[in-house]
Amino acid sequence: MDHGNKERRIRSNDIDIAVLLIEQEPSDVDYLRTVFADQREETVRITCAKDFEEAQSLSLQAKFDLVLLDPFFEGFIGFDALDRAKKIFPNVPIVILTDLDDPQIAVRAFQEGAQNFLPKRGMDGHTLGKTLRYAVERFRLKAQLVSSRQSYMNVLSDNSDGILVIDDEHIVTYANPAAASLFQRDLDALLGTPFGLPFTSVGSTEVDIVRDDGKPVVVEMRVSKTDWHGQEATLVILHDITERKLAELALRKSEERFRLFIEHAPSALAMFDREMRYLAVSRRWITDYGLDDQDIVGRSHYEVFPDLPDRWKAVHRRALGGESVTVDEDWFQRSDGSGLWIRWEVRPWHAVDGGIEGVVIFSENITKRKNAEEALSASEERFRQVAENAGDWIWEVDANGLYTFCSPAVEKILGYSPKEIDYSFAIFPG
Repeated sequence: MDHGNKERRIRSNDIDIAVLLIEQEPSDVDYLRTVFADQREETVRITCAKDFEEAQSLSLQAKFDLVLLDPFFEGFIGFDALDRAKKIFPNVPIVILTDLDDPQIAVRAFQEGAQNFLPKRGMDGHTLGKTLRYAVERFRLKAQLVSSRQSYMNVLSDNSDGILVIDDEHIVTYANPAAASLFQRDLDALLGTPFGLPFTSVGSTEVDIVRDDGKPVVVEMRVSKTDWHGQEATLVILHDITERKLAELALRKSEERFRLFIEHAPSALAMFDREMRYLAVSRRWITDYGLDDQDIVGRSHYEVFPDLPDRWKAVHRRALGGESVTVDEDWFQRSDGSGLWIRWEVRPWHAVDGGIEGVVIFSENITKRKNAEEALSASEERFRQVAENAGDWIWEVDANGLYTFCSPAVEKILGYSPKEIDYSFAIFPG
């Protein structure tokens, strides 16, 4: 009987399975061809090899979906023939086809990697075709599962966060390289050791760790339940937040220094966000505007000062658009009837990225100065009226003896009107 590359096709629902039959006995080959010819629901292409040398040669010429093998080959002991077939076809399912009907041998065959264990005799073509197709599909799904698991393990291994699996006795059964680095331990030394960090339930928490090299770190620990190799376990993810915590601490210190700088600034100034809510304020601001009994940080400027004129609100909008505005004298009329003169400046303040985050307002209460200027002006006006209505000649000279003022009476005495006097000269030189 010819054991060459003979093929037989049985067509049904467009399923095509390429099967390599490795069989020494010509009579068994003929019998199996007859069995396959009797089935009608699979499309099977059978190629025969009488030994492993021929099987090796065929593996280089064609692709096979499944190998049918009688493992009890002449010259092989136990399941050595199955091992040889697995080496030639490492990614192809192998189904054992034998005359032996021994459950123990069947179990051993599965343990050695066979996809199924079938008797050579007594199986019809329909059942055999279905069995082979299921073996191919089962092997494919298993390969996908293995690939998926390997991808999952690669994700765990390559993750920058420390990932550990803890069993119900709090023993580390898995740890990725990032976890070993986090604890500054060898990976092998970490596995099988008790997990020293406390956790009682799922969720997230911050934990302080002292590494094996003595350096303290802060981690965000996320805990969840998982299935690990068929057993319930705890998945622990450790994200190193040490740098973030140090940055937050530095930011708090910087903000505190900035707050103290503003609070103790000699001028009245306040810092606002884009919604005109107070972020920081100086004591002088509190004093100048009578806010000693209020905590205004976080509150709206327009809530604290409901009587702000609309023109000032428009200035705030301009500053939030990037403009700086300064006014040397402005009257602030309060709703209670009081008021004050102020000099103010509104400027935008920027974030690190250059975006406008709010405004800063500098102000100076110049009410006393304005009152003094008005009092001086009133006094000068009174002096002018007295001088102009007096019958005597009243004059004023500077430190150099030059006239700076002459009353109208000078015309009666000297014959010169006040306008005719040249104030750049001394009429009576010393």
